[in-house]
Amino acid sequence: MTSNTVSPSPSVSRRADLVGRSLMGLNVLLTLAAFVNGVALTVAAAADDVIVQAWQMFGFAIFAGMWTLVALWPRRIPGIWELLIAHKLAVTIFCLVNISQPDAAVTGVIDGFIMITTVIAYVLCRGWRSWNGFDPRRALAV
Repeated sequence: MTSNTVSPSPSVSRRADLVGRSLMGLNVLLTLAAFVNGVALTVAAAADDVIVQAWQMFGFAIFAGMWTLVALWPRRIPGIWELLIAHKLAVTIFCLVNISQPDAAVTGVIDGFIMITTVIAYVLCRGWRSWNGFDPRRALAV
């Protein structure tokens, strides 16, 4: 079987795969909740803040989509896990460094939690295996 949407690869246990994918499903739900909140914040935003609020709101939709992709195909899209982890790590560190700023603590805790669940899922699903068979020459071919 070549598709790993139904069963995990031979060295990934079904239970680990299910737990990892479920964690990504949780991240999808949390991010969709942030998106819905973002819609409300964008609608209520002052004119000088509406673009930033909308940009953040659309970002939540993109991240929900990325977590959906890793939940469905955890070992088929090279780089997506690492991008998710890097972004959440960067936001968490930024919030810790700027902890005195409004919402930094809450944002840091939420993004830190999502980063931790993504790292756990990455390990459980063996997300690094998405790089197996990746050929940069083919990827860059037109």
